[in-house]
Amino acid sequence: MKRSRFTEDQIIGILKEHEAGVSVADLCRKHGVSDATVYKWKAKYGGMDVSANRRCRRSRICAGWQSCHGPISPGGRSTAPSAKASLKAGRGQ
Repeated sequence: MKRSRFTEDQIIGILKEHEAGVSVADLCRKHGVSDATVYKWKAKYGGMDVSANRRCRRSRICAGWQSCHGPISPGGRSTAPSAKASLKAGRGQ
């Protein structure tokens, strides 16, 4: 997958410029992107601020952790069986 030239926080900053009144054509010239790109970003990130983006990113990380390791108990430990316990039970062979 191709890596983006801009981080999500930079994209949100560019969209904030547009909300402040800068035209799409001026944004495209300034940042070297097409107008279609700006409109795609607006559809995806429009109305989001940097702190909301970080909260969203953090929740995606936690969701990915839980899909691999199971839910996290109140004590902060995963409730999924550990690899060590599987080996002790003879299932790791």
